[in-house]
Amino acid sequence: MEYVLAHEYVHIRRFDSIRKLALIVVLCVHWFNPLVWGMYVLANRDIELSCDEAVVRLFGESAKTAYARALISMEETRSGLTPLVTILVKLLLKKGLLRL
Repeated sequence: MEYVLAHEYVHIRRFDSIRKLALIVVLCVHWFNPLVWGMYVLANRDIELSCDEAVVRLFGESAKTAYARALISMEETRSGLTPLVTILVKLLLKKGLLRL
C-alpha cells in the first residue's frame, strides 16, 4: 500500500492532473487526428513510467521486485482475471529476467 501512496504522491507533487487535463483538451480539439491520439497514449504512459521510476528511486533498487509485484497484484484485482501477460510477467520476475 505504501508503494501506491508514494506513486500517487508523486503525481500530486508533479501536478500530473493538470498535464493530463491539458492532454485531454488537446485531444478534444484535435479528436480527428490519429497522431494526437498517439501522443495522448504515449504521454500518459510516460507520465506513469516516470512516477514508477520516482517510486523505485525513493524506496531503493531493492524494492523493484516488490513494487512490480504490487502493480501486478493490483492489476489482477482490477481485471478480475489473471491474464496471460500477467502470468508471463510473474514468470519473468521469478527468473529475474524482467527489470522495472
